Amino acid sequence: WMSKPLKQSKRQKLERFFRRGQSQEIGPSLDMPLGLSDPKIAEELKKAGVQFPMQGVKVSKRASHTGQLKSLTLDPSLILRPVSGVTEIQGARDYMEDRSIAIDDIRSIHEAEKYKENLPYAYWAVYDGHAGFRAAEICKQKLHKIIVENENFFSGQVDKAIQESLAIMDEEIIQTGIDEGWTEGCCVSIVIVVGTILYSANLGDSHMMLSRNINRCESIVLSETHKASVPSEKQRITSAGGMVMRNRVFGDLSISRALGDLNYKKPKQEVNYVSNEAYMRRIAMTQNNHYIIIASDGLWDTVSHKEAVNMLYTQKNLDPKEM
Repeated sequence: WMSKPLKQSKRQKLERFFRRGQSQEIGPSLDMPLGLSDPKIAEELKKAGVQFPMQGVKVSKRASHTGQLKSLTLDPSLILRPVSGVTEIQGARDYMEDRSIAIDDIRSIHEAEKYKENLPYAYWAVYDGHAGFRAAEICKQKLHKIIVENENFFSGQVDKAIQESLAIMDEEIIQTGIDEGWTEGCCVSIVIVVGTILYSANLGDSHMMLSRNINRCESIVLSETHKASVPSEKQRITSAGGMVMRNRVFGDLSISRALGDLNYKKPKQEVNYVSNEAYMRRIAMTQNNHYIIIASDGLWDTVSHKEAVNMLYTQKNLDPKEM
């Protein structure tokens, strides 16, 4: 998370804001609002010429005493803007089946009067294709647009907008496959940030994690594994009348939730044995959440969540695009 440069015109506004900041008291172990103690924010304030008194910390030779820490509600214009980086590496196949998309500011590609002016709106996703690339490519071109144009997106029901949009996208991929004669599918991993709220959704075995650093680095897993070998998924498939053989749907597909894969869905089947219902999470982020990783199983088969988050913090001085 990095901030955009502060404009000099905000100087007086910032000074007034920090002088009047007297609100909820919090203890040292609790999260403070996103970004207040970030060193990048301090540097930007310094560049803007903002001066305000330090409060709440007393130090003596005999002992260090922490006074009352004040929780200041950030002026909306100071909310941090996310910055992302993308890396794609092709495996042993002759072509790349996966697709990714990183939109740090959705408003840069989608105009709508309903966007709240000072809130960040970001969209990142990995579409891990199987049996081909076409389902993943359709998702890359269209899914984010379908989500932000859903009526629930601006009414605070982003999770509902995501699920409804996944169903719409699934129908389009299936119909396109029928029309063009292909049966491909793709796993989906999506993270959307609105303000300081993170929404995540996943289908398949591409995973996502959010870092948290409170005294120690740790990862918050944002996804779950959807494979026919998972007992709950096997039970869902067989209860619907399907079969799981050799830990695969009808002995063929290892993934149990995805978009596309028309051989295992309506109208070719009576039910969707391969589901398009995503696992979803909603998290209110704080200043202690620094990084998000979205990656296909190609990464997670070789790197644990703990190893990944430790790698990020050892390179924390780099821009996300350089990591």
